[in-house]
Amino acid sequence: MQGLASGSLIKGKWTVLKKIGQGAFGEIYSGKNIMDGEPIAIKVERLDAKKPVLRLEIAVLKKLQSTPYVCRFVTCGRHNDFNFMIMELLGENLSDLRRRQVDGKFSMATTLKLGIQMIQSLEAVHDLGYIHRDIKPSNFAIGLAPTKRSTTYLIDFGLARRFIMASGEVRPARESTGFRGTARYASINSHLSKDLGRRDDLWSIFYVLVEFAEGQLPWKKLKDKDQIGDMKMKYNTPDLVKDLPVQFTQFMKHLKSLKYEDRPNYVLLQSLLSECYSSLGITENAPLDWELAVNGNNSSSNNTSQSNLGKTGGHHNHALKEPSPSTVEVEISQPYNSNNSNVRGGGAENEMGSSQPKMLRKDSASASAMGSSGGGGNGSNKSASYRSSSPRNKGLDQSNGGDNVDVTTGSKHLKAKASSPSPNLNSQNSNHHQNNINNFQTNNTEEEKINHHGRNSSSKCCQSVGKSCLLLQFTDKRFQPVHDLTIGVEFGARMVTIDNKPIKLQIWDTAGQESFRSITRSYYRGSAGALLVYDITRRDTFNHLTCWLKDARSYANSNMTIILIGNKSDLEHKRAVTYEEGQQFADEHGLIFLETSAKTAANVEKAFESTAYKIYEKIQRGDFDINNESFGIKLGAPQAKTGENSGEKAAGGCCGK
Repeated sequence: MQGLASGSLIKGKWTVLKKIGQGAFGEIYSGKNIMDGEPIAIKVERLDAKKPVLRLEIAVLKKLQSTPYVCRFVTCGRHNDFNFMIMELLGENLSDLRRRQVDGKFSMATTLKLGIQMIQSLEAVHDLGYIHRDIKPSNFAIGLAPTKRSTTYLIDFGLARRFIMASGEVRPARESTGFRGTARYASINSHLSKDLGRRDDLWSIFYVLVEFAEGQLPWKKLKDKDQIGDMKMKYNTPDLVKDLPVQFTQFMKHLKSLKYEDRPNYVLLQSLLSECYSSLGITENAPLDWELAVNGNNSSSNNTSQSNLGKTGGHHNHALKEPSPSTVEVEISQPYNSNNSNVRGGGAENEMGSSQPKMLRKDSASASAMGSSGGGGNGSNKSASYRSSSPRNKGLDQSNGGDNVDVTTGSKHLKAKASSPSPNLNSQNSNHHQNNINNFQTNNTEEEKINHHGRNSSSKCCQSVGKSCLLLQFTDKRFQPVHDLTIGVEFGARMVTIDNKPIKLQIWDTAGQESFRSITRSYYRGSAGALLVYDITRRDTFNHLTCWLKDARSYANSNMTIILIGNKSDLEHKRAVTYEEGQQFADEHGLIFLETSAKTAANVEKAFESTAYKIYEKIQRGDFDINNESFGIKLGAPQAKTGENSGEKAAGGCCGK
């Protein structure tokens, strides 16, 4: 298959760098966003593919964006003779990482931690109504960013199937379905052509964990899937794990007890793995094996291994099917319209749901948020600025040992200032220096009562979008269902850790009503990030996003990071704005996109921390002039921790507004 040429430009925004994997279903390339340099992965499939699966994978991945265990979906569409999907670029897959170990296996501490994360990811996928059906080490990848290398992400949903009907009941098991998955890790049920359920994904996890801990499975050298199935039945006893902790036998016992329609006890399985820590006398906080290798300079790379990607036929991050001799890959035919300019969710009813899911962005970035409410009235915006006394264009990691960083974020309806005792970013003593980021804005709550303060109830200032509740959830970890309308400006603050560096975020919550616009505009200046917030249950708030965005970009510095927030995701039954509409708006305007719920706290942490991380990255790249206060960053003298909890400012602390 003749693929994309290096240097090709997709939709005028993403450039193709190089091919990093291929398989029976297509090819995958690394690339980047030409606007901000963000690394991406591009998965392509020919329009005339005989058995297209990309459409299915896109629909499932979009549905799963509300979970923290899958890569971030960016966009999809058609380019020349290909359908494509653009997603977050991840790091190495677990198969390559294991093979790179000296003895070809992970330590027990790493095996247990990975097992717990993999079970958590499967529970999230299953609870959304899907089974994966191709669980294997190369379909789990670690994050690419240094802060994400201890997190695993489940990838490649080309064989996924929706097992829950619209009624909420489990689909009846089919009599015979053929083999699905990869022979080495597939369950015995798959070898017997039985319909697969949640238990079968967990059987694959079980085999993966045995391989991680032992270095191999008894059927490693077999290539015929039927022979592999026969050997699995032979070893379907505790003998398979006789050299492992007794909890692995109990793990197997639970899986054997499950019927097709049963929901596995995910908590039990995670608890069994957790018990191994104490029984073996190892710590749960032990570094992962590849982290030890990097710290000891024994690893050739701590980022994506492009050579390994080529060998496995997949992007660690979004692995295409591996054509290895012991792997049996099954393609599923789906109804597909190759003339459609956009690859949309759909396909065979038995393989996926027809509804399109809402999306949560996975990436870390710091941003300011603006809330939009009807009539241009209740919108909000948070922005962040950095002020500094250090040399011009110096990144945070290059700052002098005694410097402190103060980042201010302003916005309509919410401004946030983040400041935290943090060291010089190169210093090992994190208690003597401070990073301060002021950045965010939000709107009011889910289902909240609004005091109109004498104003007529209208689309401008009636029910708000939930900025203030987002801020309260982030700073105080609580939801306040009844909340007065924000008058003028309110603020909050909280400590976060970015790249192992404590940072205090200062957040200004500014009023969204038109009468306060002159005040809120002043908070854009000196801001590094903003949250643009709308209410998914009120279309009028979505319609006014353009107005708020124009305001933010007119009055803020050009490097301000903006993240689009669709709030009140817990009110799905009242949804008036689809996830796809939010994503399209974000794509058209170069924004990051998340859906949140202040009530359930879904993605609230991610929204603020992602904003802060993105700002932090821009500081490191030198995008901000930290000598210029208009960027909202301040580097000051070191300060002690005293007064940190009492609200008193220590000497050399961040400057409030």
